[in-house]
Amino acid sequence: MERGKVDLSRCVAGDILISALGAKLEYVSPTKEGEYLDHKVRYLVDPDGKPYPKDCMGTRTNDGYVLRKNRIPETDHDIVEIHYIDESFGMRDEIESIVIDIFSRIGCDLPNNLEDIVQFVYEDVLETADKDNWNNDDVIIGFRRWIESKG
Repeated sequence: MERGKVDLSRCVAGDILISALGAKLEYVSPTKEGEYLDHKVRYLVDPDGKPYPKDCMGTRTNDGYVLRKNRIPETDHDIVEIHYIDESFGMRDEIESIVIDIFSRIGCDLPNNLEDIVQFVYEDVLETADKDNWNNDDVIIGFRRWIESKG
């Protein structure tokens, strides 16, 4: 996987992170204002499968890097993969893609509140559609309901 292609801002506590060097980490939380970088992580297992000490912690940027500048790819455990504990989270990404496609098909630029729209549609699909067999039509219906909610 490629470095800088993840978005840790979408993680929740307990999500499993895989580093570019093969270590397994756990997402802990966003950092507080004034703390170093954007997210706290806990090292779980090194690339050889040996557990790290329980208190082995670190921080990462939103895009998974160990450092903002002066990066050392040979030794940095930059995050390249996320395993979400919430299985439906991949569903949210797919719904976001479909919503973006809807805007493209109707010839509209993406709005500033895209995240709010996607969240509304995601929650609508979770609430009304079959979680295992939902499809584009469910997203279109959710999008229509979002439009109706603004009227």
